Amino acid sequence: MCRAGVSLWPRPSPSWTPVVGRVLREALTGPLSGHQVMLMVDDGVQRSLSLDLLLTGLTSPTVLLHTTTHNTDNHFTTQQLPTAQDVLLVVVGTGSPWLLWSPPGWLSPRAVLVLVAAQTCSARKHFQSPLLQNTPSVALLCLNHKPQTPEYSTYSVMNHFPLSANPEPVLLGTWHPDTFTTLEDLFQDQFQDFGGTGLRATLIPLDKPNVFQRDDGELDGLSVRILATMAYWLNFTYSYNIVSAATWGIRLENGSYDGMLGVVQRKESHMVINNYAITYQRVKDFDCSVSYFLEGYGMILKDPPPLPHWQSIFYPFTGIVWAAVGGIVILTTLAYYFVNMRGLRLPMILSFLDVLKSLLSQSVSQEPLVWVSRGLLGLWLLATWVLRVSYTSNLMAFLTVPTIQAPLDSLEQLAESDLR
Repeated sequence: MCRAGVSLWPRPSPSWTPVVGRVLREALTGPLSGHQVMLMVDDGVQRSLSLDLLLTGLTSPTVLLHTTTHNTDNHFTTQQLPTAQDVLLVVVGTGSPWLLWSPPGWLSPRAVLVLVAAQTCSARKHFQSPLLQNTPSVALLCLNHKPQTPEYSTYSVMNHFPLSANPEPVLLGTWHPDTFTTLEDLFQDQFQDFGGTGLRATLIPLDKPNVFQRDDGELDGLSVRILATMAYWLNFTYSYNIVSAATWGIRLENGSYDGMLGVVQRKESHMVINNYAITYQRVKDFDCSVSYFLEGYGMILKDPPPLPHWQSIFYPFTGIVWAAVGGIVILTTLAYYFVNMRGLRLPMILSFLDVLKSLLSQSVSQEPLVWVSRGLLGLWLLATWVLRVSYTSNLMAFLTVPTIQAPLDSLEQLAESDLR
């Protein structure tokens, strides 16, 4: 359990306060048990409830928010906030806290439960707050006060469907932990039926296969058919706002968007049904659908032309190997010349020719008499035999077997290649 910036101590409470504490604890240990809960308690309620006693022994992970902080975007860091915000539980008094009317950008709970800890309950006002209007699942608990027996007071569970024909609060029943045992019992999707509401969809009909115009002028495409299916399932009508010369939408420095996303941001349209790349900034500023179209990117390069025939004699060895062979020939010539100074006394040019002959499968002109010279020459003949076999084999393979260049599998390989 994590608590942030709230002082907790027991205070004298009205006669109905034990009912609030009991219902709050039943909710945390009942349908909200096992879910990530973010709890916010109004300051006036904190002076009446002993939250220390209330939160002791809870098994659900609970984060307690400070209610007087209005710096909603910067008060908490990402390390202080829960990674998953399943349920937001707000305990209010006679007023309505800032969290309902000015929700920060990082707050996107799956469901919101509002518990009214006051004898009067303005259900319609709470349901009109932006947070409850935009959260898929909401529920409101209002006190049923009985002056004769306040300890037996009960709570009414209410919901509302803002897009239905009758957007008034709907009574789901009387709170009891045996009746509302799961999230599905307590919360109902308030957008399960749009009540025939008319929505406006902005689009560019130049986005095959998602949105395009057929030869008869009618719109068609994957997104158009998905919209028609959604309208049938969710009971809403729709009209098109066709634009021909608009951009998809780029976020400007002042936080606003241009293009089609700007139309939605200014509430001139309800949605855009074109194909959009899902980015972090767009998901942060707009409600995006799940990804249903996967598009890949590839590169096509022309095969390089074959090497000229005159280069085939150099192909079997790389430039480093050719340079190494040249250096070894020079060193071997010098060594062969110096070891023969007491025997054959070969000139430098003849020593070089004898060393070179072995590379060309030719016999040496004279057999050395000194054993050191014979050993050096034998090692050189063995080395040149390996070089000749390697060169000849690679050359035959190059001339007889067609070569296929290895494909480029990454951008790094493309950058390291000599292709333009």
